[in-house]
Parts: sequence; structure tokens; C-alpha cells
Amino acid sequence: MPSTYVNNLRLTEMATGEETNNWGNVTNTNLELVGEALGYGTENLASDANATITIADGAADAARSFYLRITSTTLTATRTVTLAPNTVSKVWMIENATTGGQSITIKQGTGATVTIANGKTVVVYTDGAGAGAKVVDANATLQVGTLDVTGDVTFHGDTAGRDVTWDASDNALEFADLAKLKFGTDGDMELYHDSGNSIIADSGTGVLALRSNGTGVYIQKSDGTSLADFVTDGAVNLYHNGVKKLESNASGVNVSANEIKVGDNAAAGGAYDSVLHLLGDASSGFKIGVDSGNTLLTIDRELSGWQNNQLVMKRDTGNVGINVAAPGERLAVGGNITATGNITSTGNQIKVGDNNAGGGSYDSVLWLLGDSSSGFRLSTNAANTAFNLEREYSGWQGGLTMTRATGNVGIGTSAPGTELEIAGDYQPLTVNSTTGHGAKIILEDNGTTRGYLGGTSSLPVSFYNASASQIGGFNSTGGLVLDSDGTL
Repeated sequence: MPSTYVNNLRLTEMATGEETNNWGNVTNTNLELVGEALGYGTENLASDANATITIADGAADAARSFYLRITSTTLTATRTVTLAPNTVSKVWMIENATTGGQSITIKQGTGATVTIANGKTVVVYTDGAGAGAKVVDANATLQVGTLDVTGDVTFHGDTAGRDVTWDASDNALEFADLAKLKFGTDGDMELYHDSGNSIIADSGTGVLALRSNGTGVYIQKSDGTSLADFVTDGAVNLYHNGVKKLESNASGVNVSANEIKVGDNAAAGGAYDSVLHLLGDASSGFKIGVDSGNTLLTIDRELSGWQNNQLVMKRDTGNVGINVAAPGERLAVGGNITATGNITSTGNQIKVGDNNAGGGSYDSVLWLLGDSSSGFRLSTNAANTAFNLEREYSGWQGGLTMTRATGNVGIGTSAPGTELEIAGDYQPLTVNSTTGHGAKIILEDNGTTRGYLGGTSSLPVSFYNASASQIGGFNSTGGLVLDSDGTL
């Protein structure tokens, strides 16, 4: 019976009675082949094609080596290396030392294969199952207690290029782009680099907390320029181009910028486009807003609900309204005005508008008060037919009236029938001369002086001609006194 080689190292198995006087040599050769299977060998791929490496039966062959280094001519694509025969169950440490930078795929039968990247070494085993034999990566589920490595270590991701390498020369664990550090049972926390961006991604349902037991947390540019400072038990500082612009303190916030911009808060609609709230508590205070049409600046106040349009400025005209939503003048006030100082106008008129056009005693009123309730008031009546000057003395008293239709002026009467009508119960009119020349009332006719009516110490009632010469009068006893020619 001839010798066979059906074993995992393809050693010679001599039949009974075979190799007479030579069995010692065969045995020695087998022992040498066992040693070869524990050693190092090289197989070369002579062409840029798939190849089969077959372990020789009963003879020396590098393919039997435990550490098998595979070299090649220049490869242009991944090539398949088949380990034969397919009945061999064996462990190999295979190094891809091929030329061309290509991977090689190790197979035995139609079963699983293992791909080895160029320049890498993988421990594999074959199951020797015949036509369906497979090759398995022995390190895929390797459990290591303590691993002490001198040199570089690379962990390869399933996606090409997403590797993690311990670079011994750089003393650094280096992550390729999109190779991630993940934390948490569900990987909620990720730390990775994506091209030019460095990303911390937290998809958890809790908080992302950055904690320090030191003096603070500082965010800076690569050159040390400050971006933000978070001082322990102290200020939060924000910087622009290295210059501090905002600082929190025990009292509030200091802003060193010359502009605070409230952006386009609700451009899509709503009552306000931008709003700045100044609150005394959680809900009450004031708010400064720009309407959704970007036409008005408003200051509103909260008192049992927001009171809108308390102070308004129109963007197109600059007109200001107090309690007036659409001011038509430079200043429009929807209510009373109280001034503790002077009100000065550099224009040529002060207009008191249609204060009570719908009815009531007055259409327009201008108050000139000496205290909170007493003084004088100028007004037009509700029908807009007369101008009145009134005084307050134990109640409002009528004073002077001018009718709009005739221009007649009344003192003590609200309906003067002549150009001047004076009404009083004792001395409605007094004429007093302080120069000693006698008090006179001039009597004119269409602008021409015709005479005078006056009084002197000798004639309390005196008559004068157009030349102001006294021509007569009544003395203190009521007697009529004539001048020298007997005329009045």
C-alpha cells in the first residue's frame, strides 16, 4: 500500500511494510517539515492575477510556514490567493507584502474569505472542509487580558479611511475624519472630526454639562485670543475680535458695545417684528417693539394686560405719539399734558386741536393754571362760534368773549351785540390817566378823530374837540359848564 499525505501539514504517512530500510529518513523529513510549519516563509505572486498556493506533499515548501509573507510583482487590483489543498485545517499568520498598494483576499473553498490590506498582517485559520472550506480571521473576536504593544497600533473601521491609530512616534491616539469616540449605552455622546469641523454631538435626553473645579472655563482661539470666559462664581465675558463686549456681574450685565441689535424676531408675521422686554418680574414691565410691517417703534406697558401704543414713533415721518397709534403730527398726545416747567415753541403757532368735536361745553381748551385747579382758560365753544377767556375764582367765571362770525368782543357777556359790549353790576369800565392830563376816550369817525370824552379835577366829565381843546362838561355837582362862546 503506497504512502499517503492526508493530514494538515501534508507529511508522509508510510503504509505497513513500506520504505524498508528508509523509514528513518522519511521520519526525519517529516520532523523537519513540522519545524517548517512553525517557521517563516515567503511566497511570490509572479503575475498580476489571482493565484493558488499549494502545500507540497512530504517535501519542503514555504506555503507550509506558520508566518507566510506574500510578495508579488506590481498588482493593479485586489487579487485572490487560494490556499490548497482545501482539506488542510491550519493556522497561518499572513503578511501582505505585495507591490502596488493592493489588498489580497485569502480563500480556500467556496466559504468565507479574509481580505488583508497592503502592508498588514492577519492571523487566519482554514477549516479544511473541502469544496466549501472557509478562511476565518482569528483576531476578529480575540480576547486579550493585558496587551503591551511597542510601536503603532491601527484599528480599522468597516468604512475605508475611518481608522484609529496609536502613533507611537507622536505619542498620540489619532482619529481619521468621521472616526468617532462614542459614550453611553446608546452612543448618545459623540466626539469626532469632519473635514474642517470638530464636533461634539449629544443626542441624549439629559443635559450636556461642562464642569470645572478650577477658576473657570475659557474658550480661546489657537493663539490664545479670548472668545468667551466663564469664571467660577464670577463673570461671563463675551469677546468680539479679542475685545470684551459683554460682561455679567452681580448687578446684571455690562455692554461695552455701541449698539445692541434685536434682530428680525417674527418676520413671518405677528404683532411684532422685533421685541425687547424690560420686565420687573416674570411677566410685567415694559416692552419695546417694532411692528410686523417695520413702520412703527412702540413702547408698551403691562398693567392688568399689555397696554399697547403708549409711546409710538413712525419710521417714515419721525412723528411721535403718546397713546396715539398713528401720530399725524410731530407730537400727538392722546390724553392730558401736565408740565412742571416751560413749554416753548419756536414755530409761529401753537395749535389746540379738535378736543371735543362730538359735543360737550368746549371744542378746544388751553389751560393756564396757577395751581392744580385755579387760573385761566382759553377755549372755543362746542359749536366753534366763539372764543372765550375765563377765570377761576370760586368756580369758573366768564371773562372775555369774541364771536367768530362778527368779531364782536364782550366783557362780562357771552353774546356781545356790538363790537365791544361790557356788562357789569357797578363799575364795568374805568379810564384812568396816570400823567395828570386827564383821562380821555377818543371818538373817531372812520379813522378821523372827531373829539374826546374825558375828565379833569374841575370837570369830572369833559368834552373836547378834535384838537383836544376842552369845550365843556359837567362839574362835580352835576352842573353843565359851557366854554367861552357858549357851545358845548
